[in-house]
Amino acid sequence: LIARHDPSGFHALLRAQAEQARAAWRLGMDWPLPASYRRPSRVVLVGMGGSAIGADIVATLARLHGRVPVEVVRHYDPPPCDPDTLVIASSFSGNTEETLSAFAGTLALPGMRLALTTGGRLIELARAHEVPLLTFAWDGPPRTAIGFGMLPAALMTRIFDRTASSGAPS
Repeated sequence: LIARHDPSGFHALLRAQAEQARAAWRLGMDWPLPASYRRPSRVVLVGMGGSAIGADIVATLARLHGRVPVEVVRHYDPPPCDPDTLVIASSFSGNTEETLSAFAGTLALPGMRLALTTGGRLIELARAHEVPLLTFAWDGPPRTAIGFGMLPAALMTRIFDRTASSGAPS
């Protein structure tokens, strides 16, 4: 019955969300933030489409439980930045035009930068500008990579205390 109504196997991607969340949590916990990075006064998550779903969740968590404002940017223009701003570019493919444009526009501005992707030009851009880069693998569309789009970004923004238990959420 499932195969007949879901020939693409989307149900399997949904079923895998719990394991994805555990893997994403471990990835974020194990990824070393640069020693020069500190708790930001403001976080800007740059992303589009499915890559921004996790950013929206992080922004909501920050609004409800955090002390640091988190903004999601979904356009070509770079946001204003100061030395205490953390900008995280999130592009599942690494080739999202708006994300690349907005993120590239921040590279000459003050502040901290991070990139989160599976590949593409975002990797090249991050490496060329010595931006810390977190890569992950997920065999599904961006809208099903919510754990990877949310949990590492939440840990990077320090919404959750990275020194707390390194165990994955249940």
